[in-house]
Parts: sequence; structure tokens; C-alpha cells
Amino acid sequence: MIKANDTVALVIAVNVLPDLKEIGVKQLWVDFGQGLNRRRIRVQDICLSIILKTHGILFFLAFSGCDVVSFLPW
Repeated sequence: MIKANDTVALVIAVNVLPDLKEIGVKQLWVDFGQGLNRRRIRVQDICLSIILKTHGILFFLAFSGCDVVSFLPW
């Protein structure tokens, strides 16, 4: 479980999940937000929905300098 209030932590978690699986991590969750807006997000579900794009996420984060990407070119 990762406790975070910023989407950057979620982006990094999605990118490192394959490496964590290699060392035996079975599940990875992000506890996101505060108060009534708090959610627990299962990182595996995000990876399954964007499996082909996960390898480029850190590049886009580093290249753009922000955690908001309005368009992916593919």
C-alpha cells in the first residue's frame, strides 16, 4: 500500500509494478486522496487497462514535467 496525495506516485507505481512482480510482490495498492475523497486504487487494474502504454508513462512524465497529459499520440 502506498499512501499518496499526488498522481505522480500513481504513475510511478504503474511503471514499477512489473519489476516488483519479479521479486514476488502479489498486489500493489495506492491509497489516494483525503477525507471523503479518499480512494484505494489497485495498480494491477490500471496496468491491465493500459498495458501497452505503461512503458512510456515515465518518459512522458519526465518529458512534459507535469502529471497531466491531455493526449497520447497512439
